[in-house]
Amino acid sequence: MVIIDGCEHGLQVGGGKIRQCIKFPSGVRVKEVRLVEDSFGEKDPPAGTDFEEHSEKARYKPTLAGECSIETHDRYWVRASDGRVYRTWHPPKAIDVKTGQPCHFGHEHGDDPRNSPLYQWAGGVPFGIANHAAMVVNKHRHEDHFGHKVVVQNDWEAALGNPPDDGKPIFPLGFRCHWLSKVHQGTHSGDALGNNEHEYQNNTMCDDGAQRHPDPGWEADAGPDRHTEVSVKTLTLWGNPGEFLACNGLTPTAFPGEGTPLPPNFKELGVDSKREIKCAKISEGWLYKERPKEVVSETGHPDYMPADGGIDELWKPWSSVFVGGSQIFQSSAYYVVRNPARLYNPDGSLVAKRDVDGDGKVDDWIPTLEVCLSEGAKGLAACQGLPAFPGGDPTSWWRLPQSPFNGTFRVIHPKSLLLENASGQEHFCTDYLGKSQGVASLNGEGVPGCPAGQILQTVAATRNHWISGRAAWGPQKLKLQDKGITGSTVNSKKVGEQVIGSGYGHEWVRFFQAEGVHAPN
Repeated sequence: MVIIDGCEHGLQVGGGKIRQCIKFPSGVRVKEVRLVEDSFGEKDPPAGTDFEEHSEKARYKPTLAGECSIETHDRYWVRASDGRVYRTWHPPKAIDVKTGQPCHFGHEHGDDPRNSPLYQWAGGVPFGIANHAAMVVNKHRHEDHFGHKVVVQNDWEAALGNPPDDGKPIFPLGFRCHWLSKVHQGTHSGDALGNNEHEYQNNTMCDDGAQRHPDPGWEADAGPDRHTEVSVKTLTLWGNPGEFLACNGLTPTAFPGEGTPLPPNFKELGVDSKREIKCAKISEGWLYKERPKEVVSETGHPDYMPADGGIDELWKPWSSVFVGGSQIFQSSAYYVVRNPARLYNPDGSLVAKRDVDGDGKVDDWIPTLEVCLSEGAKGLAACQGLPAFPGGDPTSWWRLPQSPFNGTFRVIHPKSLLLENASGQEHFCTDYLGKSQGVASLNGEGVPGCPAGQILQTVAATRNHWISGRAAWGPQKLKLQDKGITGSTVNSKKVGEQVIGSGYGHEWVRFFQAEGVHAPN
């Protein structure tokens, strides 16, 4: 048992609950939460478990020598708040339960969620809980397993301003946050481009609250114990179906797509939701930029050089919770991939169009490696230093671990996190898109829960609006989208009296390359 500031961390309090202590500079946040039942390679899933992998593309199957057995992969699971068992994070490598030998899975899921102090409070990280809620109402959205990516960023200072705006100042807010997110970010296929619904989980807890900002006029409903706290799991919209930005800002709209359109008033809601993908054309600037190399920044965080190197596939979700028609939570983080396995191929000018995914249809996307192997791209900076590949069909090489284009180099920026929950409640049951179906009920042990097919969401009963440029609670009656936590100080620089943001694609930098990882990843 660990004692932190007088709090017994991990003490079981009965009925499958534990007392969790989440540490911040101003003290410890004590939460009595449901004990998460999970397995990270330790035991088989419970009898009767259905991982709902109805598509062949969704299933894990070893395809290359040295990859782990299906039985080993099945031993990574978590029981979610809805009582169902789902797949969850696993490391890139393991010991095979069938052979007892080291093996690798051929893909990775980012950061280990257990390293976040929010893991228990968030109820674990169940891959596909929102997809299952969609299935209950006959909305089939089966996403491949490989695309689930976890981000853990502990103890970061919140800021106002937009760090990607190079050279512009940001305003540190003086309080700290913990972040645990999971995004389905497929960077190797056409499905992830065409369908605009992707599962997103955002768990954030900050050390704000009115006691830290005693300016005259602070709002009583944002009192000392009201902090930025949110735990949301939904199918989130990323632009409109079949729509993404590509080819120097043009917007292809004919790409086959399914999903849910953005609402007509999405701009009024402050929604910044889109996907951007680079083109397989000789005129594209990315071909002339070096592939980035990992370095450590001045602030001691991971970063890369050259500053504008590589390809940048950009994903910006619109994650929200609506109660009674009012939006009480909105997140519009961005997720960048700097070595995606695919490119948009509108005209086949560098590489002829072909059926890449084997579904019998000619695709409008092409593996990045095939572009770099083409005659027109040879010698250009992005394609320098490629490893040797075996003989055989070059159109299969993009799926080999030798390819540097496998989606393992990613950057995350919290961008905006906005709460305006005046309901007095903090636990809600929603459908798969985050629309409230009612307030969560408490069982006899005080644990909130929802009916079958609905998702438990937590949004603190507070507002987290801020006065631009000052670390003060804002008494102004602002629209939800106007203010909020808009960034962090990670990889920022002090220039005189100003703090300059990290610059586009340089905030929370991650290199997830590991032995055996290859597209699809």
